[in-house]
Parts: sequence; structure tokens; C-alpha cells
Amino acid sequence: MKKVCFVMATPFTFGGEQRVVSKIASLLATNRYDVSIICTVPTTIDYNKYNLNHQVKVIKLFEKRPLIEKIKWKIISGLRRLNNTYKLFQNKPQILEKLITTKKTRKKLVENITKNHYDYIVGVASEYSLLVATIKNEIPDDIKIIGWQHHNYEVYFNTKGKRFYGAHSLFKKLLNNFDNYVVLTMDDKKILDKTFNMKTTHIFNPLSFENVPTSELENKVFIACGRIVKSKGFDKLIRSYKSYKELGGTWPLIIVGDGAAKQEVIKLVNEYNLNEEIQLEPFTNQIEKYLQNATIFLSPSTWEGFGLTFTEALVCGLPVIAYDLIPYKEIKGTYNSAILISDFDEIAFSKAMYELSNNPKKIKEMSKQALENAKIFEGERIIKEWIKLLK
Repeated sequence: MKKVCFVMATPFTFGGEQRVVSKIASLLATNRYDVSIICTVPTTIDYNKYNLNHQVKVIKLFEKRPLIEKIKWKIISGLRRLNNTYKLFQNKPQILEKLITTKKTRKKLVENITKNHYDYIVGVASEYSLLVATIKNEIPDDIKIIGWQHHNYEVYFNTKGKRFYGAHSLFKKLLNNFDNYVVLTMDDKKILDKTFNMKTTHIFNPLSFENVPTSELENKVFIACGRIVKSKGFDKLIRSYKSYKELGGTWPLIIVGDGAAKQEVIKLVNEYNLNEEIQLEPFTNQIEKYLQNATIFLSPSTWEGFGLTFTEALVCGLPVIAYDLIPYKEIKGTYNSAILISDFDEIAFSKAMYELSNNPKKIKEMSKQALENAKIFEGERIIKEWIKLLK
């Protein structure tokens, strides 16, 4: 039985990345792989949060992070933030490499990997893709190293404040340590293959859930969900909803999720006197229950690595209105399952909400297309691609 180990902070916090890792790890476990997840930070293990298969082993490098580790991590994090803003060390990969994590974390990781002798190590997202690449020469030679990119090239490399901004030199230094590198879109594959002359594999993320009842499209309700942070554009959505109401729209809006920007969203709802029309709900690991009782899904994100909530809406048969992000274009493909708005135009978004909500025939047509579109992301189809990659 082949042994696969995912390395990340923890799969038990809010986010699509955590949900996807839980799904892929679980699917590999049911396909006769010995699967582990190494958590580099202290965490509360909760297999029920994202329905993680109990066959998957969860390993914590720290039960409690020592005070000296916390201090070192704060210093490292501060220096990284400076570099990700001002590119202080952009041509000094040896310094950037030291800013990935603390020596103790790296040492504990190497010890665990060497002891368990996994066949494959998968670094989850930029942070941990880089980390596993740095330890390539400290672990047995026959262990394969796989990076797994969870955001697109533009976000990673060209967005101030993000992980690879000012760190191109580090990525170039480490890229030969990857036996393979997984990306979520064909656009990213083309860019990375050309820019870094590297071997990448394109694999979509799988659906979070399958074989669930679909919406009957009878409730006149908009829904949006996800982590409520700045990049998810919920402030834009509130403004669009205000414009939708001014056009004469009457459908209520449900927003499901938690995050750092939730208080800002609440403040905006209060400012526009939309308390009766907009319902805010906390995070849930059963978002399908909300989707099944809505009719149109709204995604106001200004950037995405993939778009997990988009595919969750599709599998519940909901038409989608979203901005035309590259990942969303690839998810939609040739299906008439979504209306994609250009230039982050909030007014155009509100008009699309108004026009679609008043066109029940188009809603039903788009719903059928959504269900067909969702089949591309079925778990068994996606896990075959992962198994092919591992083989």
C-alpha cells in the first residue's frame, strides 16, 4: 500500500483549501492508499468538520507551540510580510528560504517523514509546497515531492502581499526539487510551464459533496457563501444588492460564512438599511442545505484559485452570477450555467441579478446546464487523475 502524506498548517480551519484536502485525502484512502496529513501548527482534530475519512491519519508536529517558537515565528512572519510588500530579499533566495518556517518545525517535519518513509509528500498551497521542496535533500531519495498550487499565477506572483510576490528567485531555486507540481487551471499550467520551464499537471478540485438533492428553484432567494474576507468581495455584493433593490428587485439574500471582514459586511448592511432583506448565517459544513433552498447563487469574489463554492452551487442545480475570473471561465467552460460579469462592474452585476430573477424559464435552462457542468468535477473522476499522477 503506497503512503501519501499531505503537509499543511491544519485541515480543520475555515476555507476551501481545507475542504479540498479533506476530500482528496479521503478519496485516496478509499482507493487503498495509506494517507496522512501532517499539521505544522497546534490544532484541534475534528474529522467531522469536512467529513474526513477516519482512515486518514492526522499528525501534529506540535501539541502546543513553545513560547520561543511563537517569538521566532512572529519575527519570520514580519520579515516575510515586508518582503511580500517591498521585495526586500527578492534576489536573495537563501534568505527567503530561511523565512519559510522555523528550524524546529523543519527538523520535526524531516524526522517524521524519514521515520514513516512516505512514498509521496504533497505540499499544500504555496507555503507548504516551498517547505517540502526545501527538505528534498534531507529525506530519503526515493520519496517523491509534489507541490500543489491553490491560487492562480497572477495572485501568487504578481499581487503585492501574496506569497511569491518578491520571491520569484526562491521558486526558481526550488522548482527542480519538485517531482511534479499540480495547478488548478490550464491557464496556470501554460504560464508556469512557459515562465519557469517546468513540468506541471492540471487537475481540477473535486466537488465537496455529491449525490445530494438539487434545488427545486421555487424559493425566490439569492445565496452567497464562503470565507468573509476582503478578496471575496462581499462588500461589492452588498452594494450590488442595494442597486438590485433600487431596480425594483424583491428577492432576499442569504450570506453564509465567517471571516475577518464579517463585521464590515454587517456594518454595510446596517448602513444601507438592508437588515430585513439580507440574512447573515455562520459557517456550516453542510452548505448544501442552504443551496438546496435557494434559486440563484452569487459569487462576488475578486480573485480565486479555483472556485469551490461555484462548483457546490452547480451540483445543487443553481445558476451562478459571478465576475469573470479566469478559474470561473474554465469551470463554466462551454456550459450555459453562469453569467460572468466583466470589469468587477457592480451595477452590471445588479442588473444581471434583476434580469435573471425575473426570467424563470432561463433559470430552469441554466439549472439543467449547471447539473451537467458539475459532472466534470465529480470526485471519482478527479481522484483518477491524482492516482494517475502518483503512479
